[in-house]
Amino acid sequence: MRILRAMSVNMPKLKEIIIGVTYIARAQNLHGVMEDDVVAALLSGSRHGWKTIQMKSTARPGQKTMDALAMHYSGLEEAYIHVNYCLPSHVVVQVLRSCPHLHTLTYFNSSSGSSVVEGKAFIDLDPNTGLLKPWLCEGSLKRLRVKIAGIPRPDLEWERVVAEEYLGQGLEIQSQVYDRVGRLTNLEMLRLGDGYGAFRYDCLEMSLESGLDKLSGLKSLDHLSIEKLATKIGTQEVQWMVKNWPKLRYIFGLDRNELDYEAVGWLRENRIVVMKEL
Repeated sequence: MRILRAMSVNMPKLKEIIIGVTYIARAQNLHGVMEDDVVAALLSGSRHGWKTIQMKSTARPGQKTMDALAMHYSGLEEAYIHVNYCLPSHVVVQVLRSCPHLHTLTYFNSSSGSSVVEGKAFIDLDPNTGLLKPWLCEGSLKRLRVKIAGIPRPDLEWERVVAEEYLGQGLEIQSQVYDRVGRLTNLEMLRLGDGYGAFRYDCLEMSLESGLDKLSGLKSLDHLSIEKLATKIGTQEVQWMVKNWPKLRYIFGLDRNELDYEAVGWLRENRIVVMKEL
């Protein structure tokens, strides 16, 4: 491809690439789909490695793309995966596990909001030791946007709730997810939900009973989003958040029920910005 040769020869210091366009442009029939081999070829066009990679709606990454992306793990700082269909959970986890300088990862489906990472995959346990595998971004990651789903919630009476395979599985998975997030000690933004797609019930409770206190080390957290998630955050939880997250300023998504309203009132009294959506 001529563009790849031109990029390599004439733009050797290029550090950022945007592949594809937004869902709106695609809906207007302004652009076609960029298949896996094209996306992979574009990713291969940097001589010294991309620091920022954005894949938007019209990009359709597959295995070739993932192989090409791996070439940039050592220097990758920002990854925005806003594609139009769901990637396997392990692909997103692999990026988190493998990039020592990564400070931003956002992953969502820009048309339906259905892209998720399964809770079991996000935990990323070593099958031999039963311990969490180390992620190279644990000390560098500052902004994480990912929907963690597939968590059994027997506390909810709803047909969409994932069934437990054994008693207590839901709380066990939640505890391990908190363990994983708790290792990202420099997080400033944690977006577990957003305004896209359907309301989710297979998510973290974000309650102290479920293990929220394992996130006490997130001292830099400024922004929490739990939009369209069936959380169980009450006054006790938000008081804990304000005490343990001294930089917390914004919470998005608390406005659905009586428990939320009580918590929202306390937060506003303590000058925390609470909004329905980001």
